[in-house]
Amino acid sequence: MRLTKDKQFWVPDNDIYNKWGAKYEIRQFKKIIKFLLNKRTAIDCGGHVGIWSKRLSPIFENVIAFEPVPRHIECHKKNCTESNITLNEYALSNKESIVDMKVYTGINTGKSTLEYKSDLVKNNSQIIQIQTKTLDSFNLSKIDFIKIDVEKHEVSLLEGATKTIENNNPIIFIED
Repeated sequence: MRLTKDKQFWVPDNDIYNKWGAKYEIRQFKKIIKFLLNKRTAIDCGGHVGIWSKRLSPIFENVIAFEPVPRHIECHKKNCTESNITLNEYALSNKESIVDMKVYTGINTGKSTLEYKSDLVKNNSQIIQIQTKTLDSFNLSKIDFIKIDVEKHEVSLLEGATKTIENNNPIIFIED
């Protein structure tokens, strides 16, 4: 684990992406925060190392993050010590299962994905098994905001979140 260039966030050792903590999340969030009437609970789907979770923490009563990759979880826990952040060590999908995930071991670990072609697994990535659950299985309430950054797995995640979305009517931000 190493600190980013600006010394704001811990990232996996081999991650050499140089824009972590570059305030991208703040610029994006400022575009939508004015539409939030309540700021009770935010969901961070694809929590990675906790950059969004940490920045949502002062704004929301609760932040619930989901991240399945052990090296990312380790960084998330070190970056997010706020008492209103809860980390769930799962990926969100449309069913509960154990699945293979392509995890980048260098360059940009934030690009790890469940959606990959087996012939594209190269030197700077590996396949690990992770557990998936549906967002609906957590029976969450008072959800006002959902951030989704799951590298091409958005449709499956949303299929497993229909009841949560219907019951809470949150603002949803999907990062591309």
